[in-house]
Amino acid sequence: MRDMATSPDAADGGAPSVVGTVTAEYIAADLRALAVPIDSLRPMPGNARAHGERDLSAIADSLRAHGQQRPIVVAKTYRGTEHAIIAGSGTWQAARRLGWRWIAVSWFEGSDTDAAAYSVRDNRTSELSRFDASALTTLAADADLDLLTLGWTGAELGDLLALSGADAVPAFEPERPVGRLDQLQPHCATCRCREVKS
Repeated sequence: MRDMATSPDAADGGAPSVVGTVTAEYIAADLRALAVPIDSLRPMPGNARAHGERDLSAIADSLRAHGQQRPIVVAKTYRGTEHAIIAGSGTWQAARRLGWRWIAVSWFEGSDTDAAAYSVRDNRTSELSRFDASALTTLAADADLDLLTLGWTGAELGDLLALSGADAVPAFEPERPVGRLDQLQPHCATCRCREVKS
C-alpha cells in the first residue's frame, strides 16, 4: 500500500476545490468536504486524556498507512477556546507531526458540560472493549497481518494470547540476548512478575 502522508504539500496543494473540499489524498474522499486547516484547531482545555510518544507514533503509523478514515470531533467553542478538539486530539497531534495541512472534522453541538462528558466517554468506551485472542490470531492469519507492526510489543502480544487461552501462542525472539536472570526487565510499567526476589 502506498504511503498516504509522505508528501502532504504535493498531496493537497493547499487549495480548496470548487465544491469546498480539499484534494488532500491523505483524507478519505468522502471526508474531504469536512476538512479544515489543521492549524485552525486547538487542544481542549483540561483534556483528561494524555498522549505519550508510543501512542502518537502508532497513530502516525496508521495515518501514514491508511490516511484519515474518520473525522475528529471539535466544539466551535469550549470554555472560551474556539475550535477545541474534544475527541481525536491524538490524531490531530500525529497529523501535525506528519506535516498535514488539513484534517476532517465533525462539529460537536452541545454545552461545555456535554462536550466534556462526550470527551471522557469517547476515550473510556474504547478502553472497555478488549481483543478476542482467538479471533485476533485467525484474522492475522487470514489477512497475513504481522501483529508486531500494529501496536503491540512481543511481550504484550504473548501475554494477550497466553492469558486469553489462545491455542497457539507464537514464539517471540528477544531483541538482544540476555545472559542472566537478574538482567531481565519488567515488560510493562506496573508488572513485577519478572523481578528477581533476593
